[in-house]
Amino acid sequence: MVQLSLGGATALAQNPIPIRKHVAAAVLWILHLLGTWVVVGAGSVLLYGLGVNAIYGGDYALAGFAQVLAVAWLAGKIVIWEETKRHEARIAIRVLVAIVALAVVTFSIGWIRYSRWSVGIRNRIERLTNTTFSGLT
Repeated sequence: MVQLSLGGATALAQNPIPIRKHVAAAVLWILHLLGTWVVVGAGSVLLYGLGVNAIYGGDYALAGFAQVLAVAWLAGKIVIWEETKRHEARIAIRVLVAIVALAVVTFSIGWIRYSRWSVGIRNRIERLTNTTFSGLT
């Protein structure tokens, strides 16, 4: 078994620390960082933005996945936040967060469906009229 030590060859015999403990500590530290407000806030915005970009790129499955994941990540952080747990109206806060998250996810799915429908309509019109729509007006 490979072992690390904190201080040189003499400490190796006295205080060996297995690599598994270092890996476990690193994983826990990374998971802790993923739960900080800076990472959750920025990550949620970036994931939702990725979903918006995917809508315009025509990748509707990625758009739905990214947007739902972004909303769930942010809502989950709010629900398990220590200040929410200690608040006297925590049940009302959690219900409100769930309602807002559901509304945002519903809006996102509606936006994806509308975008997909409008692209389909545009393609049918182009086929029927033998023309193409350009981005220029």
